[in-house]
Parts: sequence; structure tokens; C-alpha cells
Amino acid sequence: MADTKIPLSIITPCYNEEDIVPHLAKTLQHFSENAGAIFDLVYIFIDDGSRDETWRLLNQYFPPSDKNILLQHTVNQGIAGAIVTGFAAVETEYAAVIDSDCTFHPDQLGDMFKLMKNDVDVVTSSPLHASGVMNDVPKWRQLMSYGAAFMYQVVLRQNLTSYTSCFRIFRSAVIKDMRLSNYGFCGVTEILVRLDMSGAKFVEFPAVLGTREFGESKINTVRTIFDHLIMVGKVILAKGVHVPLKNLALPRLNND
Repeated sequence: MADTKIPLSIITPCYNEEDIVPHLAKTLQHFSENAGAIFDLVYIFIDDGSRDETWRLLNQYFPPSDKNILLQHTVNQGIAGAIVTGFAAVETEYAAVIDSDCTFHPDQLGDMFKLMKNDVDVVTSSPLHASGVMNDVPKWRQLMSYGAAFMYQVVLRQNLTSYTSCFRIFRSAVIKDMRLSNYGFCGVTEILVRLDMSGAKFVEFPAVLGTREFGESKINTVRTIFDHLIMVGKVILAKGVHVPLKNLALPRLNND
């Protein structure tokens, strides 16, 4: 009987996450046991220039193999930079991106994939969806997400309730050779921006966002807001001159 499992690579960017790696390993083991009958899984971990024990622990908990691919940046490039490095390593038909803290539990990937119909290129998660759930998210973070969603709803083709979550499933063909102008947190949104401008179709999944139990967020709020404003301006400019953003040579922002 032919293998009918769905080939799926799971990309996980990590930066100074030594406290999280054991929890990540336990969570992914649980996911593999539950989803092994559905997915043919390959895990891709990117250590994005960590200065702690993240790289050593990744090698300890996920020994390199054809099912565990470990990649390392010598210097920190930003979360979107790590994701793009993961994209380049994908050889399966589908690829998912998850946060290393598993605040979006990977068990949701099974239900997310049910939305990946033949005409769909991206299934993107949203805890801001009417049927989504946010647990213990500060009001200021919610307001920032709502504000970003409003801006991108104005300038893009497809109206989503969230553009900032990196918890997504992609058809691998649409993410090959992905290049970004921002490799930080705003770059997570830029991935959707470029795909939207190139004609890709999205479906939104009402996700459950849990509480971060280990470590702390690396996001620089002020810098990220500023970067989003720049990105929206670039979209407006690109639309004004009728240039597809995917092919537009945008200057790379400094993400130090």
C-alpha cells in the first residue's frame, strides 16, 4: 500500500532559548506521537546566533538526522531571517512554522491542514479571529496586533484578522527563493505581504494562543511598530507604481 502520509517540514527558529528547548522537545514528541499517522514529519531547527546553550541543547534533544535538520546562524539575523533559512532547507511538499515556545501548540496543525485545499497556498493562524482564543495576552499586545491588522487590511488584497503570527502552513512552492527586506519580527508579516502581492491565496485558522511558560519574548515593541509603518508605506508605493512586491528590490532594514 502506498504511503499516504502528508510530507510536512516544521521550521522552528530559536534564539537564546536554552530554557525552552527541553519543553520544545517534550511538546514535539507528543505531537509526533499524535500526528505520526497523518504527517511524514521533518523537523528543521534554526539557531539564530544564540549566545547561550541553545545550539548544544538542540543537538542533544534533536540529534541530526534526515528527520532532524539543525542549522545555525553565526550571528543573529532576526526571527524572519531564521524562517527564511528554514524555507531554503525544505524538501517536502508542505512546510509549517512554529514558535519555539509552543504558545501555539503544534497539535493544531492537523486541523489547520484540513483548510489546505487545492487552491490554497497558505493557512495562517489567528487568535484574533472571532473563534480564536488568547490566553493571558496583555491588552497592549492585543491592541498592537489589532492596529497592525487594520493597516494591512487597508493595503492588501486579503483581509485577515492577524498578520503577525508566524504559526502557519505553506505550500512549499510559494516560499522557495523567498527574500525579505526586514528579517526581524516585521519580516514575519512581510512574508505574507509578498505572497499576497504575488497572488497567493490565504485561509485563516482560528487558533488558540497559550501562555508562554518559559523564557521571555525577544520583541522590541517600538522598533517593530516603526518597521510595520515602513512596510505599509512600501506596499502603498509598490501598488502606486504597479510593481509586484515579490519582485521589488527593497532595501534591507538594519535589525541589530
